[in-house]
Amino acid sequence: MTSLGPAQVELTISRKDATMTMERRVGNRVQTFIYRLDGSESVSEAGTLTRRARSRWNGPRLVTEGTHTITTPGSEVSIGFTETIELDADGVLHIETTREAQPPTRQTYTGKTGRRVAQRASTGSTSDGRHH
Repeated sequence: MTSLGPAQVELTISRKDATMTMERRVGNRVQTFIYRLDGSESVSEAGTLTRRARSRWNGPRLVTEGTHTITTPGSEVSIGFTETIELDADGVLHIETTREAQPPTRQTYTGKTGRRVAQRASTGSTSDGRHH
């Protein structure tokens, strides 16, 4: 059996005044999320997903708390989440996300195009199929 491995993820972040926009591109699929840096609620939609969130600064980290709601015909499921974004001294972007009833995930992006270099569960295992 052949494993295709993780999909290449490109991340683009832009900021204008008190609004930050994060675009995640995986192949032809694009998700765009809005972050209001003044603490007001932001709402982003991507297909059947609606994200409602509030962001605040905690020192150098941007902490966002909210809900992801997935709507399908006859069903709606909401999941709470907390996302922490931090840019380290080497210019590497770290995004840690905790969702209800799931272990935290940590994504690390590097380079001008924001390509993801690793995604790990909080236990330190990788999700890219490699064995260490």
